[in-house]
Amino acid sequence: MRFAPLPIAAALGAVLLGGCTNPGAPLPTDFAQEPQQKIQAVRQWQTVATSLAERLSVMMIRDNACTPQAALCDTLYVHPAAYSSTFDAAFREAFVSYLVGRGWNVAQQGPADIEIDLDSRYAKLSTAPEVEVMVTASARRGDRYLARISDVYYITSPELYAKMASSNPSYEPTWLTVQGD
Repeated sequence: MRFAPLPIAAALGAVLLGGCTNPGAPLPTDFAQEPQQKIQAVRQWQTVATSLAERLSVMMIRDNACTPQAALCDTLYVHPAAYSSTFDAAFREAFVSYLVGRGWNVAQQGPADIEIDLDSRYAKLSTAPEVEVMVTASARRGDRYLARISDVYYITSPELYAKMASSNPSYEPTWLTVQGD
């Protein structure tokens, strides 16, 4: 009887290699690609703020946590971001404007029945020229969240990113060079 060396070698190789793997180790995979909005102009800061304010309002109303002019939430107060950049200051102004325009009672100073916290965080991947910003709005009563929402956008213009992240909120016009796709 003659043995076929190739099948035996393949079986032996599989046994040896199988002993070198860790079946409990995670298998790295990529996330499915999703559309992501890009901030290309200062005007879009208002669009971002309006979008978050609208969705946060809908969440509070849907969950019966609060409605405009309701007895349970006479006033809202929108806190300035802890790190107040130019973007954060403009974002807060547009956020408050949306709420006031929809009939919410927004106080100029806290405390209030419902407190809204705004935050933005920037991240730059070393392999990409883009910077991403995650913007979060949280509505809370005391120490309990009533609604919370976050969105992530990316920025391709270094000048626009520098303006957004500037810690010196300024309402002076600034010339920015922004390139499209």
